[in-house]
Amino acid sequence: MKKMIFVFCISLLINFIFFSDESKAQWEQMSNGLGNDKYISSMAVSGDNYYVSVFNGVYKSTNNGIEWFQTSLGNLYTISVAANDNYVYTSVYDFCNNSSGVYRSTDNGVSWIQTSFNERLIPALAVIENYVFAGTWGCVYPGGVYVSSDNGINWSNTPLTNPDVESICINENRIYAGLVFNGNSAGGVYHSSDFGATWSFLGLSNRSIMSIAVSGDKIYAGTYGTGIFMSSNNGANWTQTSLNNQRVRSITISGENIFAGTETGGIFLSKDNGLSWVQKNEGLDTLNVRTLLISNDYLFAGTIGKGVYRRGLSEIVNVKQTSEILPSEHSLRQNYPNPFNPVTNISFDIAVTGNTKLIVFDVSGKIIAELVNEILSPGTYNYSFHTSSLPSGVYFYKLEVGNYIQTRRMVLVK
Repeated sequence: MKKMIFVFCISLLINFIFFSDESKAQWEQMSNGLGNDKYISSMAVSGDNYYVSVFNGVYKSTNNGIEWFQTSLGNLYTISVAANDNYVYTSVYDFCNNSSGVYRSTDNGVSWIQTSFNERLIPALAVIENYVFAGTWGCVYPGGVYVSSDNGINWSNTPLTNPDVESICINENRIYAGLVFNGNSAGGVYHSSDFGATWSFLGLSNRSIMSIAVSGDKIYAGTYGTGIFMSSNNGANWTQTSLNNQRVRSITISGENIFAGTETGGIFLSKDNGLSWVQKNEGLDTLNVRTLLISNDYLFAGTIGKGVYRRGLSEIVNVKQTSEILPSEHSLRQNYPNPFNPVTNISFDIAVTGNTKLIVFDVSGKIIAELVNEILSPGTYNYSFHTSSLPSGVYFYKLEVGNYIQTRRMVLVK
């Protein structure tokens, strides 16, 4: 009789989970110390030091974003931030007057000085070794890309002068600049392989390029309102991806995984070079994401009004196809090892292409994690579930593919 009652209770629990809110659990807000300064426009990391630019200066974290404190650069509206070793650079905007321009720190953000590059509107900064690149809009001076070869002390204009530049990306020794499409510039992507001495046009004219990311010979360009374009041959040709209706403010890449931060759709992930995208917004309190950063196996998201969020990188992308042999039916296997601490593997079969959800919940019905929520093709998959933050106890994991639902039990022992 006890067994029957237990099974009946579990059945009720499963039904409860089916109708419960599955938008919880993944993203964790990391805004302790930011106070009201939660308008994050840019993020950077160097070693153990993380930096964010906000309305009131630059904040710093030394513990993976758990806590933040304001640096001595306060009460100034900062737009962009970049870091390399103990050097930190930020751009200040104050209606293009004398206090606008690039500020730098040589001691990990402890103290700051204004550089000679002032009276500027600078949406983008990027640094490699002792070179600092600034993408600017027309202000007191013309827009374009400017460069310093001595850690921000002296500055000079590059041949890419006059257009309004919104984004800069550095990949190895290659510099990429994204232009806006307005009365000052025709938009598109430009490239330099000699630290800005010369530039070549790569395409996408008449489009405002808000973000750029590069991996090998693939270039991804995030636009204002028309999503992401991709080139697989170093910019010779471009195709619009299926993420085609968003303002894409940030793109970052980890291996084969491409992440996009958008103004109205939150965060998207592609695992197939941009052919398909899935949203990864579980736990986010806003869909206005302005900047993304990958560090220490975490993906960080800087948002408008809600500060910084953090999520384990492996947790987002850790589902792997282990076999292309077509299963005859959907199935969810028992996790192994079980009991486990702190990692266990969850394997499942997908017989027909469809949106696949794999979630973990506790005995009270609370969603602990949404491990998978994307369209998967037929095959056998494995997810390595890391549970270092959970207490010992009994947990359940559920697979849902179309009308197929199966739940299994697992035990964490610490």
